[in-house]
Amino acid sequence: MIGEDVFELDMDMNVVKPPVTPNLRLSACTPIWYSVYRFRPRAKCVIHTHSMNAQMATLLDPTERSTCLRMTHLEMLKGVGGHAYDSVLDIPIIDNRPSEDMLVDQVEKALVKYPKCNAILVRRHGVFVWGDSWEQAKTQCESFDYLFETAIKMKSMGIDPAAVPKEGTYRVDDEGGEEKKEDSSRPVKRMRTEKKDSADATDGFNAEADLNNAADLEKDTKSIPLLPRDAKVLLLDIEGCTTAISFVKNVLFPFVLSNIDLYLAKRTSQELGPILKSLQEDIEKLEDGHDAKEESKKVTPVVPDCTPNDDLMRDMIKSFVKAMMKFDVKATGLKSLQGKMWKSGKC
Repeated sequence: MIGEDVFELDMDMNVVKPPVTPNLRLSACTPIWYSVYRFRPRAKCVIHTHSMNAQMATLLDPTERSTCLRMTHLEMLKGVGGHAYDSVLDIPIIDNRPSEDMLVDQVEKALVKYPKCNAILVRRHGVFVWGDSWEQAKTQCESFDYLFETAIKMKSMGIDPAAVPKEGTYRVDDEGGEEKKEDSSRPVKRMRTEKKDSADATDGFNAEADLNNAADLEKDTKSIPLLPRDAKVLLLDIEGCTTAISFVKNVLFPFVLSNIDLYLAKRTSQELGPILKSLQEDIEKLEDGHDAKEESKKVTPVVPDCTPNDDLMRDMIKSFVKAMMKFDVKATGLKSLQGKMWKSGKC
């Protein structure tokens, strides 16, 4: 957009000066600009965006019935005007309509109900932000977008952006007094303990001796929760979450070594080539002198100048796999091959 594309209107919404560029028409948002200017006389600029963060922030309430997004105790609250770090910011949310001019009634009600807020969210649509100048409106628009993104990420972590933190470097207690947290240490992952001398020792969660995993459920004020609040999906890694690490070491890894001949025997040249290439890249990425790299040199067949045949590729793959697994190398190509073998279950 350039200056020649702009309409000049008076406060009665009459066109004083049309744009030089032909065939342009007034924005459907025009009535909303006037509502803001009437209810916020100091406002000199209104910005409307279809920000992804703004749109997603309106959907943090899955029922889509919330009338505002509430946030508190965030430094960027200072960037939206009239709020401090520990203020409570209520950003109104109105429902979308097929056209922006149909939002006017909702906008005006929100302007009356939320006099301290310089923005209005439109559900599944975007946001309107205003300021005393175009510079202030732009700054506040960026600050609001930062806060929307913060709310989305806090919610994904199970943290309510509207909740006053129970602990922190600074907060106000119930009687209005200031409290300072003396111990600012971060939560530390509990070290694994093994009870191999115990009479009832058995492999459990994280190779714990206690199969009931009671220790893993113990929590204090600093514990990281096993599940975030309001979580709907729990994504589990096979190692240490759904299965004892000992199962991986004692069952899954030996399965690969025992069945790799049978697995590779059923693979075609087109399948063997990419497998070999990915394993070669794994080896090449290891530091010079790495045990697995040196081991692979000892057992890897000498490759002739011509393209290796299927049997030679199988031998090379096996030597790379055995060398890396012997020294517990975690590498992309190796993991990919192991995953495919485990998925097949029977080679």
